[in-house]
Amino acid sequence: MIQTLKNQLLQQKRSSDLQNHNDHNGDAPTKWTKFPDDVVYLIFSSLPFDSLLLCMRVCKHWHTLISTSRGLWQDIVVDDAAAVITTSDFRLYVSRAGKNGIRTLSLARPVGLFSLDTNEAISILLQHGVSHLRYLDISCWRLLSTPTILRLFESANKTLKHLNISYVNNGDDFLTHAVRTCQNLEYLECHGCYPVASTMNTLTSVKTFVWSGKISPQQSIVSLIRPFPSLENASFDCSCRQISLRLGEFILRLPKIKRLDIHIYSRLHYIRRYVDPPGPLDDDALQKITSNSHNLEYLSFSSFLDTDAGDTQIQAVLRGCSSKMQSLKLSRSSISDETMLYISTVSLPQLRELKLANCRRISGASLVTAIRACPNLQSLELLYVPAVDDRLLEVLGQSSRLETLNIGFSDHLTGQGLRLLLDKSSTLRRLRMIGCRNVDSDTLKYTKHHLGEANCIFDSDV
Repeated sequence: MIQTLKNQLLQQKRSSDLQNHNDHNGDAPTKWTKFPDDVVYLIFSSLPFDSLLLCMRVCKHWHTLISTSRGLWQDIVVDDAAAVITTSDFRLYVSRAGKNGIRTLSLARPVGLFSLDTNEAISILLQHGVSHLRYLDISCWRLLSTPTILRLFESANKTLKHLNISYVNNGDDFLTHAVRTCQNLEYLECHGCYPVASTMNTLTSVKTFVWSGKISPQQSIVSLIRPFPSLENASFDCSCRQISLRLGEFILRLPKIKRLDIHIYSRLHYIRRYVDPPGPLDDDALQKITSNSHNLEYLSFSSFLDTDAGDTQIQAVLRGCSSKMQSLKLSRSSISDETMLYISTVSLPQLRELKLANCRRISGASLVTAIRACPNLQSLELLYVPAVDDRLLEVLGQSSRLETLNIGFSDHLTGQGLRLLLDKSSTLRRLRMIGCRNVDSDTLKYTKHHLGEANCIFDSDV
């Protein structure tokens, strides 16, 4: 009901703007639907902030209703990078929120970079009070004054739950102080900074940590986890040189992890030749990895060293989470038939998404066995996996839930296997096939006719 009224109001606004440019003066109120103010307020409260600003220009009544409704100004979120908000605009918006101040502040990056005095904006927040501030995104805000930011954290130390301080000057100091000061922080995102972990307090309230950056051989990305022993969601995107970062090293420090996304890469592709692979993990470490993985539902891991996620580590993880794992993505892993056969033994009943890329030690027979142990698989991605052949596609055609298939760079796949898949599968909806040079053009045309051209992506125009 509310969505219908909301769409009707917005449609009337667009129609009236075209009919009479002077309607913003409020001279023709009869052209607007006379909904009760409480209903209109409810609709306004569901609009994005920048859309709310546009609605103020429609008529005087809407302008008055919006500008005097404090609840509409407590969440300042501007996603439009083209929006222009000056310091005086920001001061007006914050003042309209009333004595309780704002709850949410998130401005698109160019807004924070060019049209707003960021230090003055923080000072304005402090002047009006931040006792209810819960969500703060100041990513890419440049030239921030350290004392001002630290005072903001101290003033909102009990209410702030979501913080993004990516790509800011003095980000290391800001992160360290936020962890030391904000007692109830739950979400922390920081790209482009690397604080000294030993100077950070332990903060058990943090459940989500998102980080990306570069590290040197003298630094340790794993040390960033230590202050957050209760992490449930963690994401790391790391560029490094001459350093090995094993999957097990992360999970050993994450006893409550549910979602783990790790991407480790080196722009110097030859560097892997000069990195000594780490030694094997002992039995105690493997048992702890199994124990810490008992809540794991999502795992995505890629590294420029395939030894960072081998058979022993992956099996230790699956031993703990086989009944809960929903998404498994491994890129450049040294897993072999041993892990595939292990999957067929433990079974992954909840697995809905599987991606294997650059896993070259897997045979077709073991891959078929593993896929059969995933009865609820809906999405499968196999890139640079030599084991992909016609037999595998025939088995996939028998899958009762498979909807999306992405296959890349397989020399053993032919048009016959693809036709078997299409003829047997009643659930397949989308197919992407790149670099499979032995699949003939007639079969690709047949596939487009079978699934629909919009649901097929090939590297050749057929």
